[in-house]
Amino acid sequence: MLQKAALRSANLQQGELKSKPTACAKCHARKVKCSGGQPCSNCMQSGCENECTYPKRDRQLRVSQNYLEELLAENERLRRLDRNAQPSKSGSTSPSAARATPANADDNDGPTRNPLFGDRPWFHDTPGAPILIGEAADAAFATRFSQALSDNSFPHIQRISFPTDNALLGLGVSACPPPSRGKARFLMKAALRIVSRHYHVVLKSVVLGHLEKFLHHPSSLDLLLSSKIWALLALGEVYTARSGTLDNFPGLQYFAQASRALQVVQERPSLDSIEVLLLLSLYNLVCNRRHSAYCLAGSAVRQGVIMGIYLNVPESQLADRVMREHRNRVWWTAYEFDRLLAVRLSQPFSIQDDEIQVDLPADFDLPNTAQGDFAPAGDLVNRIKLMKLTSQITKLLYGRKAENESFLHRVQQALKDLQDWFQSVKGTLNDDEQHLSRAAAGPKRSLLLSFNQCMIVATRPIALYMLRAQQNRWSSDVAQPSPEIPDNVQALTEACTQCARHSYSLLAESWVDGSFLTMDYFDTLYLFSAATILAVSSMLNTPGSSKDRDDFEFSLQLLLKLKSNGNCAAVEFSQHLESMKTWMARQMPAQSDVGSGLDIAVTGLGDAGMGFSSGSTPYNMTAGMALAEPSMQAFLAQSDPNFQQIDLSILQHEPEGFYWPEG
Repeated sequence: MLQKAALRSANLQQGELKSKPTACAKCHARKVKCSGGQPCSNCMQSGCENECTYPKRDRQLRVSQNYLEELLAENERLRRLDRNAQPSKSGSTSPSAARATPANADDNDGPTRNPLFGDRPWFHDTPGAPILIGEAADAAFATRFSQALSDNSFPHIQRISFPTDNALLGLGVSACPPPSRGKARFLMKAALRIVSRHYHVVLKSVVLGHLEKFLHHPSSLDLLLSSKIWALLALGEVYTARSGTLDNFPGLQYFAQASRALQVVQERPSLDSIEVLLLLSLYNLVCNRRHSAYCLAGSAVRQGVIMGIYLNVPESQLADRVMREHRNRVWWTAYEFDRLLAVRLSQPFSIQDDEIQVDLPADFDLPNTAQGDFAPAGDLVNRIKLMKLTSQITKLLYGRKAENESFLHRVQQALKDLQDWFQSVKGTLNDDEQHLSRAAAGPKRSLLLSFNQCMIVATRPIALYMLRAQQNRWSSDVAQPSPEIPDNVQALTEACTQCARHSYSLLAESWVDGSFLTMDYFDTLYLFSAATILAVSSMLNTPGSSKDRDDFEFSLQLLLKLKSNGNCAAVEFSQHLESMKTWMARQMPAQSDVGSGLDIAVTGLGDAGMGFSSGSTPYNMTAGMALAEPSMQAFLAQSDPNFQQIDLSILQHEPEGFYWPEG
C-alpha cells in the first residue's frame, strides 16, 4: 500500500516538475535559460560553481483525500510494528515478562497498550507543577469510571485530605510532653500488636526495654531511639483512636517529634535508622500522605542497600542468629513497603528483584529472651511472594514501555502467575477462612484482601471496557443492540467482580466483628477499590448486579462514616464514590437483575447486609473459585488469547496519560 502511494506521489511530482523547471539563482537573476544540475553549465562557464544554488520551494500539489487517509493508516500500522520490534531493555526476570511472543501474533491480537491510557502523558495546565497520577491507582480508576459516564468531561478530584507540611513543621518546633507512663505502655502495646501482625519492623523485647528508659531516663536514649519510641506512640495513638479531625489527627504531635530524626541524613545507616524510616512511612500512609510514605520507604531501601542487608552476611561476621534473622526481616519489610507504595502510585521501585540475594524469613528455635519477637515465617513469606508478583504484574500491565505481547495476552500471563501463587498457599487457607461468615482475622484475611486487590488491578481495565461498550449504546440517540462482547472479556470482567464481592464481604465482616480500625489505611483502600468494581457491575445488568448496586451504596455509607470519624483516606475516597454515584444516577438504564432466578439466599448480617448460601453463588464466590471457573480456565488455557470481535476504538477513549494538579 505504501509503495503504491509513494509511486503515485512520485508520478504527480514528476509531471508538474517537467512543466515548470526550476532555474538556479544566478540564471534567474540574469534571466537566461538554466541547464539544471549542480552546478549548471552557465555557472561552470562563469567560474562561480559555489554560488550555483536553487531556491527551496514548497509546491502545492493536489492529492485526493483517500490518498492521505491511506498514508495515515499506513504510518500508524508501521508505527505499531516499530514499537513491537523494539527489544526489551529491562533486566527483570519476572515470570510473566519472560514469556516469548507467540509466533502467529498478528494485528487481530488487539492492542498492546493498557486500555486505560494512551501513548503520551497528559499534562493538566496549572499554575504549579503538575503531579502524575498513575493509572494503577484506585483513585485514577474511579476517575476513569466517571469519565466514561460523563463523556470524558469529568475532572480528577484532587487529594487534599492530609495534614499539611506547614502543620507538621509547626508541631515540630515546640517540645511535646510525653504521655503518662500508663498511657505510653498502652499505646506501645497497641502499636506493636497491630504493626507486628503484618510486618517485622522492630524487636518487641528491645523496644519495650527502650520504652522504660524513655519514661524514666529519657536523656539516656539517642535521637534515633527516641524517634523510634515517638513513632510507635504515634501509631499506637492512631490505631486506638475512634475519631479525629484533620487539624488534630491522632498521634500527629508524637509523629512530629519522631520526624526530628529526618533532620540529618545518616552517613552511616543502621538498623535503627531503617526502622524509624519504616515507622514514619507507615504513619504517613495512615494519614494519607502517600508521596511522603513512598519517599521514606524508598529511603529505607536505599539505607538497607548501603548497609548491605539485601545480601546474606557471612555467619563468621554475624554469629547472633536472632540479629541475623532480624536483619533479614527488616530488609524484606522495607522491600514490601517500597513495592506496596510504588504499586499504589504507579512509580518505579527502588531496587530490582534480581539484585536481592538475602534469605527469606525463616523459623528457628528462639532463646527465651527473644520469645515473641518473631512471628511465624510462613505468613511473611507468602506476603513477600505476593508482593513480588503484584509489582511484576503492575509493571507488566501498567508500564509504558513497548511490549511485544498484546495486553490481553499479558493479562492472561498475570492471572496464570496469580493462580500458581494461590495454589502454593491454598493449604494454609482452608475453606472456612475464605468464606464470608468465618473470615480469619489478622494476617490470613489481610493476605486474601491483598490477593483480591491484585486480581482486581489486573482485570479492571477489561471491566472498564465493558462499561464503555455499554455507555456507547446508552448514549446513542437511536436504539442500539447489545454490544457483542467476546467470551474472554466477559470471563475477565466476571472474575474482577467476584474478587470485589469477596473483598467487600470480608471487610463488612471485619466491621461487624470490630477488627476494622477507624483510621486504618489498607482496609479503607480495599473497601474503596471493591466499591468501584461493584459500581461497574451494577451498570452491566449481569447476574447479581442489583445487589452489587446495594453493596456499592452501603460501601459509600461506610466510607462516609469513616470520614466523619476523621479517616483522611476516607475523605478522598468518599468524594470519588459520591461522584460515581451521581453519574450512575444520570446514566443508569432501566435494568433488572438477570440473576434474580438464581438460588441465592440473601440474609442480613448486622448492618452489612451480606448475603450468601451454601452454594457457590455470585455473592459468596472467592477469588480462588473465580480462577477455577470454567470460563476462566478456558481463557487461561488459550495459547494465543485475543480480543476477537472487540471494537478497538472503545479502548482509545482516553487519548492521553494522566497528570493532575495536587493541593
